[in-house]
Amino acid sequence: MRLHRLFICLTVLFLALAAFPAMAQLSKKDKKKAEKQNQDTKTADPKFNFYFFSGLKDKSLNNMEPALENFNRCLELDPTNDAVMFEIAKIYVLRNMNDKAAELMEQAVKISPDQEWYLQLQAQIYEETNKQEQAANCYKHLLELYPDRVEFFFKLANAYIFSNKFTDALKVYDKLEAQIGITEDVAIQKQKI
Repeated sequence: MRLHRLFICLTVLFLALAAFPAMAQLSKKDKKKAEKQNQDTKTADPKFNFYFFSGLKDKSLNNMEPALENFNRCLELDPTNDAVMFEIAKIYVLRNMNDKAAELMEQAVKISPDQEWYLQLQAQIYEETNKQEQAANCYKHLLELYPDRVEFFFKLANAYIFSNKFTDALKVYDKLEAQIGITEDVAIQKQKI
């Protein structure tokens, strides 16, 4: 019995020691990540932060003109800040200034091509300006990034339908059915085509 306990203790000790380097490596990664975040915080421009958060506050209070002023000040300080471009584009969409919004979103997506919210807003702008093929491209990219998101299948199919690409829309619905099975919603949409 003593030998059995000794064996168990040695096994536990061995497993703990074997796991220690992996835990140490994980903590090194966490340290590097924390150092980078700390460094980013140190180098962040306090003026930029003030204008950005003032812009968000103004926008949340529906004060769009001061929000635009604050966001534009941010762009003066950092002309490649995609988050600011996104915020300004959202205001432009609310004001039906879709051409300006589209320009900003094209720049933002170039900077962060896999950012879901940027791609969704860009697709929305394309839909509203009847640029269905560009909207379809956005939804295709979103489906590459998020292949389980059913709503992107429907939006892609709709973009194809509005651009009179009915065969492509049916292919999207077929792909969706292969993924989730036959559903009433998909069957109805296919029947409409």
